[in-house]
Amino acid sequence: MQRPIRFFSWLTRLVTAAIMLHAIPVHGQAPSAANAAEKLASVARPVETNSDLAPFVKKAGERRLVLLGEATHGTIEFYKWRAEITRRLVTEKDFSFIAVEGDWNAFAPANRYVKNLPGAPESAAEALDRMERWPEWMWQNAVMKDLLEWLRTYNDEMYEDRKVGIYGMDIYGAAASLEKAPGYLEELDPDGARDLEADLECFAPYAGNPRSYITAMSQRRVDCSDDLTRALSILTENKDAFRQKDPKAWLHAKQNTAVAFRAEKHYRLMTNRNFSSWNARARNFYETIERLMEYYGNDARGIAWAHNTHVGDARATGTDPASDTVMENIGMHARKAMGRENVFILGFGTHRGTVSAARVWEGSREEMTVPEAAPGSLEDILNKTGHPSALYFSDETKAIGFSEGYIDHRAIGVTYAPENERGNYVPTLWPERYDAFFFIDSTAALSPLDQR
Repeated sequence: MQRPIRFFSWLTRLVTAAIMLHAIPVHGQAPSAANAAEKLASVARPVETNSDLAPFVKKAGERRLVLLGEATHGTIEFYKWRAEITRRLVTEKDFSFIAVEGDWNAFAPANRYVKNLPGAPESAAEALDRMERWPEWMWQNAVMKDLLEWLRTYNDEMYEDRKVGIYGMDIYGAAASLEKAPGYLEELDPDGARDLEADLECFAPYAGNPRSYITAMSQRRVDCSDDLTRALSILTENKDAFRQKDPKAWLHAKQNTAVAFRAEKHYRLMTNRNFSSWNARARNFYETIERLMEYYGNDARGIAWAHNTHVGDARATGTDPASDTVMENIGMHARKAMGRENVFILGFGTHRGTVSAARVWEGSREEMTVPEAAPGSLEDILNKTGHPSALYFSDETKAIGFSEGYIDHRAIGVTYAPENERGNYVPTLWPERYDAFFFIDSTAALSPLDQR
């Protein structure tokens, strides 16, 4: 089993602290909670049933890329509503693929299952059971099982080139990627596959252990950056020929090599006290989406599921744009590369409830209490609107004047300590960070499949 990076909790604290440090309210102060709540109540779009999503589907459905966030990795309502939105975008707006905050190879069985490809698992539950990496509740849950089963049924009615795929875009599966990349290239270029395997060999002993790689680099015993740059160039230099010969083999060869390349950068930069390590991962997220867009063709349209910190435009979180260590994420890269008019970003949030999380990285899942949101925070204000579940569109919130300044916005990671709740808020220019926000006042913890 691929061991994930243990520095994540440290990196998350760094991100939050740096955001707080660079929070510069250039547009003045946010309005008082009471006044803001009254204003926002007037533009709230209550959501109770699937039919209430129609305004969102109409607005977001014309974009090339729809990013669906979550304020935690362990809240069942976020998963349920993202699944409902995904179904509607696929059936009504002809979206081509779903990319998620998971590993490429871990999601390969799920992709084979929903497309009914050779070697596919016999069931959605089996596909999810093959995802061994912690935290298991993120993907091994009933909502994901139902979504995969629905996708399988939907795809069974489609021609092969119209089937909707589901893919992972994270870098924590680097060990599996190192193993699989040469095999895919073998189908395209046997000589190139041997060269690729030789270039990947340097990083293989360290792919699941960033600490050992950092130690080896510090002792000048190893440095795999040139090897992995050369490996990636093998795929890049022959891209057109490879894609023409076998688009699927090229996609997997390129993606697996890119995962190794970005993972090495992620490891290498962990000792830097800035966003550089975070950014290496963020670039792999967005580059995976670009690769899938290219694979599915000129008319491709994609959906991505990831935490709010990955999808909400990082430039609206108080980081100093003049800094050379500015935080990057999918939302920022997508808007810059594709144009804001082609991207729709939906954030999620909650005021109180329960959540599945762990006290420490790779720790046991606990059902924890999410306390009421901090006074004056975005979640506190939305609670005061009186709407238990509602959508807020940024163009409408701007029209009523809710864009005056930064406001604290809660973000809960896969590790969480409710008693330290105040450290989980990020200064945010809310209408700039998202195109819409889905607020659910009271939410419940997500449970793994074997604990339903």
